[in-house]
Amino acid sequence: LDTPTPTPQKLVGVWMNTEDLLCTVVEDGTCTFIKGQAVSVLGPKGAVVLNGWRAVEVVRRDAVRWEKGSKQMQWRRLRSVPDIEALKGLWRNSDGLECFVAGDRCMFLSEEWELSLTMQNGLVTMKGWSAVAITTSTVKWRKSGQVAEWKRIEKASELGALDGEWRNSDGMACEVAAGKCTFKGRKTFSMAVENGFLMLNGWRSAKFSPVSIVWEKDNATMDWTRPGAEARKAPGDAAEDA
Repeated sequence: LDTPTPTPQKLVGVWMNTEDLLCTVVEDGTCTFIKGQAVSVLGPKGAVVLNGWRAVEVVRRDAVRWEKGSKQMQWRRLRSVPDIEALKGLWRNSDGLECFVAGDRCMFLSEEWELSLTMQNGLVTMKGWSAVAITTSTVKWRKSGQVAEWKRIEKASELGALDGEWRNSDGMACEVAAGKCTFKGRKTFSMAVENGFLMLNGWRSAKFSPVSIVWEKDNATMDWTRPGAEARKAPGDAAEDA
């Protein structure tokens, strides 16, 4: 019989508190907040406590009610990967591979392959790896005793998968190198990374793959594609699809 009594095991998962701060709780009782501080929720005699707050009730495993004197606070569980804003955008993993997360998909840019992100046992998982700590600048992953880490890509000049030739929806060609975009016959624009997303002259990358980028600005969208991208994926091209 499931009871509303809080235990560390019932808190395993990704949560949002009343101040809209994300936190990830794992089985050993470690709670890692979005800003990077990690604290234990293990209290005396099996109690669940956090910085003077005491968990008093778990509501259908979807919410936790906390009390501290006369004050009250509530956490709500995030059950969908797209709801975890902190995961979105550009990352580099422990092997040096660059990736872009949008929704529940992770596109590895240099390798040109995509993996699904799902929620299992409360945590974000990908190919057997579980995200055990999500912060603004890092994601720590664990799988059968192995550990790995993603780090935010903070500068466009660090994004090797971006370099080279592109063509936008208006047919304009551009060359990207070292975080700068030069439109042929026109001026050069600096590119930046803000909150994990690539920015160019007010446009923000909404989707990113090795051969295409979808940009958004206000209510407008713009596409970039690599020259020859369609030919690379042409029907019957067994060498490309193998």
